[in-house]
Amino acid sequence: MADAINIVAELYADDILSKPDKYLFAYPDFFYFLRTGGGNLEQASYIEQVLFQMFMKYRMRTYQAFFHVNPDYAYWYGWAMMTKDLVEIKKKAKTMRALYTKKSIVNRGQI
Repeated sequence: MADAINIVAELYADDILSKPDKYLFAYPDFFYFLRTGGGNLEQASYIEQVLFQMFMKYRMRTYQAFFHVNPDYAYWYGWAMMTKDLVEIKKKAKTMRALYTKKSIVNRGQI
């Protein structure tokens, strides 16, 4: 989970991913949409939506299943899905960085 959070935070820091205006920090804010008049998740990028799902759904499934001593459910419906989402976040971030670098080079007239 920490790897996925840091990957998205680094995309904010490098201006590859735009931080939502109402975020206090350039860091994923998982609980922003729980506030009164909360954020619009339709404005979230795809990589942020995957991160939110990973945190809110699959992390909780893992925790609850282990709490209820159900390791099969914890691994198949929690941990395995978190692992899948982490791989997806890493691939998407790599693609975003490559496109950003190419765009920057083109904008500087180096191509």
